[in-house]
Amino acid sequence: MKKAKSRIKKKVTIKTVIIASLIVSSLWSAVFYLLTKPEPIPELLIIEKIEIKEVEKVDEYVPSPATLKAIEKRPGVAGDINRKFGKEWRYWAELMGREASLNPSAINPSSGACGLPQALPCEKMECSLDLDGIDCQLEWIKEYTIERYGSIQHALVFHDVFNWY
Repeated sequence: MKKAKSRIKKKVTIKTVIIASLIVSSLWSAVFYLLTKPEPIPELLIIEKIEIKEVEKVDEYVPSPATLKAIEKRPGVAGDINRKFGKEWRYWAELMGREASLNPSAINPSSGACGLPQALPCEKMECSLDLDGIDCQLEWIKEYTIERYGSIQHALVFHDVFNWY
């Protein structure tokens, strides 16, 4: 019976030593961690207010070489287009350059389309086909293009695909 008690004491003693070693090991691990841990992560930046400002869009559209030649040839018509359409004038000049080379008197010999917008039939535009009719033609092309395509850019994309608008 004495042998059995001594074995139990040895087991308890070994068990106690193992537990004590684990505790001491854990404590040393904690000490080394504290000594070697990296700098704390700075607090996250908290955004309290977001302010949205409108930025002026820069018109970077450059008309095709053919339209640029037409603008050089008819600077008065290009000036009228600029005054009428402001920042988007180059887009409008491109469309009218493609259709009529910026010639307010242009008449397509095969279709009968006429003026800067190449209205078809010509009579639906109800504008004179000379320099005096430019404002009328510009107003007509604006109303027609916006009503049919929604924007000059959409009209140009359509023209790119079908070669007419």
